[in-house]
Amino acid sequence: SARKEQYKNAQWLARHSGAIVVDQEKLTSSTLLFEIEKIWQRHKNIKKQAEAFAPEVPRDGADKLVAHIESLL
Repeated sequence: SARKEQYKNAQWLARHSGAIVVDQEKLTSSTLLFEIEKIWQRHKNIKKQAEAFAPEVPRDGADKLVAHIESLL
């Protein structure tokens, strides 16, 4: 996207240990395999972190979007 929303979302998740961001320009089969292996080695710890962090993730995005659209009408 023009404002890089997906990249910003991925960076936010990465800062909270919920993602690994690899720039598409730097992505190769070896870097992908390396990252997958790294994640697999830590998958139990990652799962625990995700469960602990889940309450911090906003769940009301759709409601906020509808409210904003309604406010414009």
